Amino acid sequence: MGQWTYDKVAALYVLLATGGAALTSSFAAIFAGWTPFEWACLGLGTAIGLYLLLKLGSAIGAWDIHRRATAQLLERTRQGSPINPLDAVYTNQTIRLDDLLTPAGATVYQKTFIGCDLIGPAPMILSGSTVDIVLFGNVEAVSFDGTRATSVPNKVFFSRCNFQSCRIFNTVLMVPEEMADGFRAAYPMVPWMN
Repeated sequence: MGQWTYDKVAALYVLLATGGAALTSSFAAIFAGWTPFEWACLGLGTAIGLYLLLKLGSAIGAWDIHRRATAQLLERTRQGSPINPLDAVYTNQTIRLDDLLTPAGATVYQKTFIGCDLIGPAPMILSGSTVDIVLFGNVEAVSFDGTRATSVPNKVFFSRCNFQSCRIFNTVLMVPEEMADGFRAAYPMVPWMN
């Protein structure tokens, strides 16, 4: 068995060595008459090719991370939020906006959200609230004048609420006109409809 293994390894080495020598001599013949400019172009082309391959790899990796995060978020929100809409403080919870509504109405008053994921599709109206959002996903904003806020269907009205290190997904943020400029400056990544 040992002799057979030795013979196979030796044959493979001979094959690789002779093939490598033949390959090296054919490459030497191809590159023999190259000028320094042609070598510089080859080096630049190789560098650009490697850069593009690395960018492609990082784009594929980012797409995969986004795909997995979206799947996890959908799985967490499939059954609704296990929350009590009467609680005053929510910490590190995944909350569907419509689960915050009570039979008494669509106003969420003086509540604190710390590290929560808030998920639409209900529109959010912010009034007198402090906002420290870490991430927005599929969110658009619109400014409104306070007299028209009551005509928005299926809204969740946040009055004097505090959002700390929260993430908001899949909703339209309705920001009062007096808060709109500050909100735009603080969160330039959120697209505005008006």
